[in-house]
Amino acid sequence: MVFDILKNKNINDFKGIHLFHHPASNNAFRIRLLLEEKQIPWKSHIVHLNKFEQFSSEFLEINPQGSVPAMIHNGTVINGSENILRYLETAFSNISLTPYLDKEKEMWEWVEAATRTHINSIVYYLYSRDFGRPARKDKLHLYKKHNYDKYKFLVDKGYHMNQKEKEEALIINKLHMERLEETLEKQDYILGNKISIADIAWVANVIFLQYLGFEFFKYSKTIDWVDRIKQRPSYNKNSIMPKFTTPLVKLYFKMLLMKKSYLK
Repeated sequence: MVFDILKNKNINDFKGIHLFHHPASNNAFRIRLLLEEKQIPWKSHIVHLNKFEQFSSEFLEINPQGSVPAMIHNGTVINGSENILRYLETAFSNISLTPYLDKEKEMWEWVEAATRTHINSIVYYLYSRDFGRPARKDKLHLYKKHNYDKYKFLVDKGYHMNQKEKEEALIINKLHMERLEETLEKQDYILGNKISIADIAWVANVIFLQYLGFEFFKYSKTIDWVDRIKQRPSYNKNSIMPKFTTPLVKLYFKMLLMKKSYLK
């Protein structure tokens, strides 16, 4: 398990890139995609969220927020997908994904829009579709201490959100997709005809929404853009996000919600 390697090895002893992630996390997916796009060798360490490894004392030493992704590069710890994207683009600039220097500010604004709205858009829609992992009551204090935004969402909405809130989750993501579609009407990628960090940040969200059954029939340019990125060598077995929205997963979560130990 992930905390075994952290327990037996000093952080300063980690050489190269070590990514602590979960395969079905869109936040982690964008980091894997960027690592492959930049052709950077990296070592994978799966954090088993269903076993709450993100709250182990060993993992909290590298990421006090108790969330994925987290990364160690030659003893330097970087947490959060936006921070890791910025770090990798600066530290490994030989393959640059900042193709338009005059649009660099705009690029990072797109990245911020993709990453900083995670709870209020992606997680919101995830739970509205009954695919969010149910919260165990005895773990809520850990969310409250280490990841307050997620704690507040689980307590205020989670699986007890009403129909109006479910509709709001859909509307929020529709607004994001409308902006993306409008941008891609004019060009192959978000900033122009070359891929950038903005595309890496947003394609993770869009594919996640596809898995959740979000209707994209109005967003044909966005679908073409996703297919264009999927055709790149970086979209491979090391980077792809497996489909997690199966009937069996939904049934399993429903069974968990029947237990008194889980927050309804």
